[in-house]
Amino acid sequence: MGHNASHFRPGIEDESWFDTLLDGVIDHIAASGIIAEVNTKALADHHRTFPNRRLWHRLKKAGIPLIVNSDAHYPDLINAGRAETISLLKSID
Repeated sequence: MGHNASHFRPGIEDESWFDTLLDGVIDHIAASGIIAEVNTKALADHHRTFPNRRLWHRLKKAGIPLIVNSDAHYPDLINAGRAETISLLKSID
C-alpha cells in the first residue's frame, strides 16, 4: 500500500492515520505468531523494502520473526538485496 499509494499521494506513509493502521497490523501479526516478510524487490530501483525500513524496529520490538525475500521473478535476482537487508536487520536493537 505504501509504495503504490505514494505514487499518487506522496508522503502517505508519514500520515498519522497510516501509522495507526500499521500499529493495528503489527499487533495482529504479533498476536497471531506468524512470520513477517521483508521484501527486497524494490531495494535496487527504489531504495526501499516492504515494509519500509522505518518499521523494522517496531516489528522486532513486537517480537515478530522476520524473513527476507527478494520476490524475484528472474533467477538472476533471487538474492537481490538479501545480504544488505539481513545485515541491516541484525544492526537493529
